[in-house]
Amino acid sequence: MHLERLSLMTFDLGFEASHSDVCEHMLAIARSGTTFKHLSYTSFIGFDPTDDVVQTFLDRCQVRSLRLTMMRGPFIPPQPDYMVGKVRQVDHLELGEVVQKPNIFNSLVTYENVFKKVFPSVQDIHYFQHW
Repeated sequence: MHLERLSLMTFDLGFEASHSDVCEHMLAIARSGTTFKHLSYTSFIGFDPTDDVVQTFLDRCQVRSLRLTMMRGPFIPPQPDYMVGKVRQVDHLELGEVVQKPNIFNSLVTYENVFKKVFPSVQDIHYFQHW
């Protein structure tokens, strides 16, 4: 099955959803053979682009455009597993931060270098805030 868009929301804060559960669901979608051009992903904890499962999910599902909305950025290990430039088909990236009130600074900007290393085809990252 091929979709234009897929929107996912993980309830990863306070609902006992472990990281391994979220990864298992991502792998199940990837194994299903479903592909989609645009992924909109919302999470409380953050979307870790350096995670090998996340990269496999994006690659197998042939995602080209990614919109991530999160309350705080992901925890990136000091020695992340990612390979530089591994996910080449993603060429559009939007990073959204959920805030209590509008801020001048979007804290997700601090992750720009990591996202650009993982997604080398992305020229500009678009930042936004939800309040």
